[in-house]
Amino acid sequence: MPSRTYLAVAGGSFLLLLGMFWSFLFASRDPKLCEMSYSRPIYIEQLSFNTSWSRLAEKYSLYLYREGGIDISDYVYGDSQPVLFIPGHAGSYKQARSIASETTVQFHELLQQRGRQHQQAKLDFFTLNYNEELSAIHGPTLLSQAEFANDAIRYILSLYRPSTSIIIVGHSMGGVIARILPTIPNHNHNKLNTIITLSTPHSVPPAPVDKTIANVYRNINAFWKTELVDGALKDVALISLAGGNLDNIVASDASSLHGLIPTTHGFSVYTTGIPRVWTGADHMAILWCNQLVKRLSTAIIKLIDEKQPSQIKPLRARVNIFRKLLLSRLDNNDETYFMGTTTAKELDALNTAVIDVPRIRITFQEDVLEKNQYVFKAQAVPSADFQIVTTAQPNSQLKVNICNKQDTSGSLLCNSVIGNAESLPQPENSNMPTLVALKIPSRHLLSKDLIVVDLPGQLSNGYFKAEFQSQQDQPLILNHTFLSLLFRSATFEFPKLEGGMVHFPNIHNALFRYKLIITTAQSDSSKNMVPIIRMSTSHLYESKFFTSISQDIDIAFHGESSFAVGQHLPHDEGGLKLQIFNQPHRALQATLKVDVVSSLGRILLQHGIALSVLPFAFATMVLCYQLATFNVTRSVPKWTIVAQQLYVRFILIGWSLLTALAVFSHQSAWIAKTLGIDNGLYGLGISGSDAVVPSIVVILASVGLIAFVVLVLDIVVCIIHRTLILMQGQRGVQATTMLHADPLKSSALCITAVLFCSAFIPPPALFSVIFLVQVFACSRALTASTVTQDSNQDRCGFSVLVILCCLLPYNGPATLVWVQNLMAGWYEMPGLMGSMEGRLQLTVLVAFLTHLRTDSLLVPKTAFAIGGPLALWSMTYCFSLGIHFAYSLQWVACCLWLLWTIPTKTKQD
Repeated sequence: MPSRTYLAVAGGSFLLLLGMFWSFLFASRDPKLCEMSYSRPIYIEQLSFNTSWSRLAEKYSLYLYREGGIDISDYVYGDSQPVLFIPGHAGSYKQARSIASETTVQFHELLQQRGRQHQQAKLDFFTLNYNEELSAIHGPTLLSQAEFANDAIRYILSLYRPSTSIIIVGHSMGGVIARILPTIPNHNHNKLNTIITLSTPHSVPPAPVDKTIANVYRNINAFWKTELVDGALKDVALISLAGGNLDNIVASDASSLHGLIPTTHGFSVYTTGIPRVWTGADHMAILWCNQLVKRLSTAIIKLIDEKQPSQIKPLRARVNIFRKLLLSRLDNNDETYFMGTTTAKELDALNTAVIDVPRIRITFQEDVLEKNQYVFKAQAVPSADFQIVTTAQPNSQLKVNICNKQDTSGSLLCNSVIGNAESLPQPENSNMPTLVALKIPSRHLLSKDLIVVDLPGQLSNGYFKAEFQSQQDQPLILNHTFLSLLFRSATFEFPKLEGGMVHFPNIHNALFRYKLIITTAQSDSSKNMVPIIRMSTSHLYESKFFTSISQDIDIAFHGESSFAVGQHLPHDEGGLKLQIFNQPHRALQATLKVDVVSSLGRILLQHGIALSVLPFAFATMVLCYQLATFNVTRSVPKWTIVAQQLYVRFILIGWSLLTALAVFSHQSAWIAKTLGIDNGLYGLGISGSDAVVPSIVVILASVGLIAFVVLVLDIVVCIIHRTLILMQGQRGVQATTMLHADPLKSSALCITAVLFCSAFIPPPALFSVIFLVQVFACSRALTASTVTQDSNQDRCGFSVLVILCCLLPYNGPATLVWVQNLMAGWYEMPGLMGSMEGRLQLTVLVAFLTHLRTDSLLVPKTAFAIGGPLALWSMTYCFSLGIHFAYSLQWVACCLWLLWTIPTKTKQD
């Protein structure tokens, strides 16, 4: 019976693990506001795309999409523009229907508006059928899909004359496949022009359990960094869209392109900040979210230019189209700020009011607009931004120009800036018209004389606010950190300005969620005075609007992904920013605090892989401790007894290692740069003191997980043990208690059998079989121990079983893919070189297990001599590099198997 100490530590840690899963699944998330998209899909299989085009045509297939009732032809037009949809992990070719349908509908509406005689290249959507394969967990599958996609592009372009380039839309791992295309031999050079990815993990693989996937990511990131400037990808635009906090399959932090591509070739954006979308989207909803689908379809159509030889606009024009449609104007960024062409403008003296005060407010239902034109001096407040917040709608009801006076006449030369006006989401249950915000940064006013605002006189509802905001007015900077907020919340008052901002520059760790509580009641009775709060972060184009302040506001943002090599965000301008619009007469007071419970789920999403690595480190410690004890006492202690003695040491050493690595990588970034080693490789892949809490949470959760795994394995072994007793009886048990064969002959026989099988069955599948065999071997050893009263072999075998179970996450996925392919009628012989590492690992494992069963625990002296250092080395490696290179743990296990298999004598011989 386990001791109370063991039960307390294991039970408490397991409760924490359950809390993380509960938080991951049920804790407060963003509201789901996506509207459904509807379509009438017709999928036409391209039967002529056969094995003459691709060796994988028997496994995969290609379809042409047509929208029922609009375009039902089963052939393509030679002057059309092809678009290829690539599904992701377990994705279906039918997932292209929402974007393809909306694009087709918008295109035909455009033709009706312009007239059929207007020349406009038609868009043909193709979609790939990968039979819903699991590409995120198996590198060879990912590469096979990329090879087929290249072959499909070659076939698609052969249908068009002249041969043109192709637009690619990739979902999830489909976006990764799109980036793989130019890196493999069968790529069609200069045939990619635009890649749009949805919820794609660009920076790091979502499940780094496969070495091939890790190598693929390393290769494509290096290739794209070098080839985008003046290489093969110099004309390719890459746009990444992420769903934000609603996506609990792929951490949206990994969708960032920061540091991977230059801003001239693309960007990444979160759907919560896209104008007129304003909502998050989960991993599947991003495919059919109607607000987003409409914006994307509009962008795709605008890419077409029939005057260009390739029918696609140049790179700069394409990127600007996406910036205009997908990025918020509120980010005050030159890359997103648009200036109209210079035009002449005359002021109407009778209808023009010259404003000499730094701010003005007009309430339409209360103030009679005697003037339709309002003129502000551009330099009325030096080095100040000009902010407008109004319910007047751009172009139809509101026009804003920044102008220069002409010396010879009274006319003005003006540039329109109304294109930078940003519509804000409307509060629920509000009769207020849509709110519009427009900021003119001071840098654009330096060379201008006047700001001219045109308002029609017939407005009867809403208001207009305009004011100069100097740099001294905002933002309000609060230097709170996560650790300080963890123990004490921050109370502050929003600046009494339209668009007033509160900046927390030291809150940049995206692992944690926060609660924003508005503590000052709204004093304005007007329904037009419902404040809108905007959350934003620098560098990643992420923003989120909150239109209801009567309830607590959930604050969660994204940052650099863990282990994102070369993608570190600068913290000097980063941090959390809160901005308020429609400010009431009385300034709002708010409180910001950490939401601990909701943060647990985010830690699980970002660092879930650690829950497969750290249990392995602990299981290795337990086995090495058992070996050392056996060397002295000739008795192997029970797993739970050893675990009880090691829990505290494991937690303290592990926490110290992870925290030290995080702090060192933060303080010594220059050392890493000098040595050419990225500091995102170590520990949990995060730096600074913010790693203190995630480290202890992950370690404790790992302790709870390994305790649960041991409990389940113990129950399974006991059930089989009881079944064996019932089936064999006492006589059968005595007859099969021990094996006393020659270890070398037994090992040679088993190794030969495994190597023969590995020629037809992939090594990961054989590992899974060996694991099941070990389960039954442990049950037989337990059955034998009831007769011999010697539990050494039983207990050692069980510890080995625990380690094998910890290695299952690195072999199970490949086994699952292999079985899925067999069920689909597809079989490939395991590659010789690709499986060589797996065969070698299996050889060592089989030799060890055979030795364990035949040599009756004749443990060599070498194992005892370095057993302690091996345990320490294994633990240090797991905590420092093992979480990032998780697939390498099988080699760590090989070292342990080899050590035990060395044929030397025991200490007592």
